[in-house]
Amino acid sequence: MIRARPSALRGCILWRMGVFEVRMTVSTLSGENPRDVDALVDTGSRYTMLPGELLRELETPILREGQFELADGRVVEMAVGVANVAVDGLSGPTYVLFGPDGCQPLLGAVTLQEFGLVVDVPNERLARDVGPFHV
Repeated sequence: MIRARPSALRGCILWRMGVFEVRMTVSTLSGENPRDVDALVDTGSRYTMLPGELLRELETPILREGQFELADGRVVEMAVGVANVAVDGLSGPTYVLFGPDGCQPLLGAVTLQEFGLVVDVPNERLARDVGPFHV
């Protein structure tokens, strides 16, 4: 289940401790048609969520549909795909949720972990995770 702030789903951001924006580039898996978005880094969101219209423009393939629980307790159905994402000098494929058209992009914990990034909340920035790493 994903926990996303309901305000982010409507494009209305309420600034709180632990929530800030970063510039992120989204493209096809082959890196074509890159699009820059300002994504909300929300430490409570598991997956990266992008506006559905953006992912459809990029012809992001849908892998499956799933049910996801929002922070307000509602359960919604969303498509899950894979897109190429670049953030903080790192890039690669990651799972993405097809959010409502026009929604605030969210950079989720799975993508941050895949890229080895941690959230530096006091300084409102991303930082490289230096370990320890357990395999």
